[in-house]
Amino acid sequence: MTDKTMTIRDILSTDKLLAEAVRLYEHNEIGSNLHSQLVKLIEPHMDEINKRLGQENDVSYLAYAVEYALMQATRRGIDG
Repeated sequence: MTDKTMTIRDILSTDKLLAEAVRLYEHNEIGSNLHSQLVKLIEPHMDEINKRLGQENDVSYLAYAVEYALMQATRRGIDG
């Protein structure tokens, strides 16, 4: 079995979606309603995300993955 990896760009493929996720992250506390807002942001794009990743994905899991990626990026600085 091969491990699959994904990047935040596999989920949020446009600058507009990524900017909206960053905005939501910056204006919410972790554990607040950020997760549900990310689900609402990602859900309309699930068909294209699943095609890009080559598998069916759970929108809730992807929202947690985005939240985690944003948290990690802000810890070390968005630019690395």
